[in-house]
Amino acid sequence: MKRVCQGCVQYKKRIDDLEGELAYVKFELEDLRSKRYKPNKKKPPDDTRPPPSSSQKKKGGLFGHIGWFRKKPKEIDRIEEVRLDKCPECGSKNLTECKKIHEHIQEDIVLPKVEAILYRKHRYYCKSCKKVISPKGESEIP
Repeated sequence: MKRVCQGCVQYKKRIDDLEGELAYVKFELEDLRSKRYKPNKKKPPDDTRPPPSSSQKKKGGLFGHIGWFRKKPKEIDRIEEVRLDKCPECGSKNLTECKKIHEHIQEDIVLPKVEAILYRKHRYYCKSCKKVISPKGESEIP
């Protein structure tokens, strides 16, 4: 007859208890996931109920989801200096160039080639309408 030490019996019982708890936690997790991602089944409209307001559902991604941004290109194919000779707001030619330059990278897909363009938009201060303004590049999408 095989003898089993008292410590081994306690560890075996503890392992069985933990495996039971793990199975229960997995079951609860699957239950919560199925509730969160269940298909959206809408009931037919009922004339007695008021229409739901559009502000009930929050906008944006689900909580915990990471935002997504396109990576900047590793190399710039072309640089365009974008300058102004008159104010697009009031038409005045009384402009003074500012020190700061706004840079905007745009990737144009020219089949079969992708071209990255850096627009270096020089900023100006219009003394007539008292605003800092900057031009738009020839093929730039704002």
